[in-house]
Amino acid sequence: MSGQVIDLIVLFVIGALGFAMRRYGLPVLPAVLGVILGPAAEQQMRRALQISDGSLTGLVNPTFSVTVYVIVAAVLLWPLIRRTPGEAHARARGGARCVLVGDGQTFGRT
Repeated sequence: MSGQVIDLIVLFVIGALGFAMRRYGLPVLPAVLGVILGPAAEQQMRRALQISDGSLTGLVNPTFSVTVYVIVAAVLLWPLIRRTPGEAHARARGGARCVLVGDGQTFGRT
């Protein structure tokens, strides 16, 4: 860092983003991984597009890449797939109910 004002502004914005993620229960690790691995993934994407002369079909032609895309899609969609219609209907009506016991503290969810 060169000690300029813009460096402090960037530091403040990143800190505020991290605080907000923690405050609202969002996981911080995926954001950190994205910041670390993002530039390398972008460089490899550019290299792949240069090899295929800018054609996006070069990214989906091999059988291996299609298999990987299907697996990634299944992993990302799995929470929606495994949800039963009854569970989705219960969430739409108001979600899970909390059970209050004794002095009014929340004991568990039903």
